[in-house]
Amino acid sequence: MGANAEHEPVPHRRAIRRQPRRQYRWRDRGCGFSRVSGRDVFARVRVHALNDRCEGMHRTGPVGILRRVRGAAEYGRRRLHHVGLVVASPEVSENLLSLVAPRRGHFRLESGHHSGLWLDLSRMFIEPRRVQPFVVNLARAIQPYDVAGVCGPLVGGALLAQMLASALDVEFFFTERELPRARDGLYGVRYRLPDGVQAAVRGRRIAIVDDAISAGSAVRGTLAELEAHGAETAVVATLLLLGSAAAPYFTERGLPLEAVARVPLELWVPAECPLCASGAPFEDPSTVA
Repeated sequence: MGANAEHEPVPHRRAIRRQPRRQYRWRDRGCGFSRVSGRDVFARVRVHALNDRCEGMHRTGPVGILRRVRGAAEYGRRRLHHVGLVVASPEVSENLLSLVAPRRGHFRLESGHHSGLWLDLSRMFIEPRRVQPFVVNLARAIQPYDVAGVCGPLVGGALLAQMLASALDVEFFFTERELPRARDGLYGVRYRLPDGVQAAVRGRRIAIVDDAISAGSAVRGTLAELEAHGAETAVVATLLLLGSAAAPYFTERGLPLEAVARVPLELWVPAECPLCASGAPFEDPSTVA
């Protein structure tokens, strides 16, 4: 120390107040993870809305896009079973609805429920170019579940399953509808795997998909058929989730539910249908209003 060291001011150690740990959140819209206080946690409500990363996917192809997010699989294998209902932007919901010509009236659904909304799902895949970006987005949501195959009920669910199986490079299966002799009651329709593929699903980890899910009749029938032939269902997924009637069924079975968009929908059992009470006649969906 120098001669004047005794006159040098001694640095005062300032008291440091410990600040509460700052919490922040971000959301990876592709994989559905949130970060709170620096820790990755599972977002119970995930957003799979189309964003700038999804633009132009029909030009690059779904397989190439999925290869960019392969790292999400490590996180996906650690996920807890829960129903992660996806909330998409209004624009995404409107774009999907524009593909299926929504119609208001009084309709009887396959499940036996009554509804005031009908979607012409046979129109969804007429223009594959328009629906493909949504399919890619759903494939990115399914990919972390590490499935060996995708299964969908005919017709729309099977078309979607084939597109997803191609994007994920896994096997494709489908189920066929068996109409009940009587139309009384709920969930009377059954779904069957073709004889030639019943043995092929045994021991496979499979994603069940449908183009739209309201009451979930087709998905429930497909789930029962896959279980009967020894398959393991890893996830249920859809482009359009209509209302909330189907969610409790999958929650009870510990099955995650993924969707690109969710649209409000009211379903009624026949005895409680307000449209029946008002005397509104059933409409034939095959007729053009």
